[in-house]
Amino acid sequence: MIRVLLADDHGVVREGIRRLLEERNGFTVVAEAGNVPDLLAELRQTPIDVLVLDIGMPGPGIVETLRQIKAIQPRARALVLTAYPETDYAVRVLRAGAAGYLTKDRSLEQLIDAIRRVYRGGCT
Repeated sequence: MIRVLLADDHGVVREGIRRLLEERNGFTVVAEAGNVPDLLAELRQTPIDVLVLDIGMPGPGIVETLRQIKAIQPRARALVLTAYPETDYAVRVLRAGAAGYLTKDRSLEQLIDAIRRVYRGGCT
């Protein structure tokens, strides 16, 4: 079972991803957060495998957020899910410690595949 934390400042996005994952075997959404302070608080109390993280959440920038995530849960793997094109941020967030980068214009099946790939230690 892949333990997922959903972090996006849009509740409808979190709800949609949660429902998608709940329909599949092998996933459990263990926590959600709508901003970086709440995300960090959840990470301090909830063990996770994969974090699905929106790049534009309120709080410090993505690089600092990824650094803090790694400090709290070094084994957690972050999949950055964003509306920003790969050419804008992908290299930067991957260098900062994200395990994957996926744009929100991808299909639900591509999101599921990316979460599984990141969980297994791959990069997307």
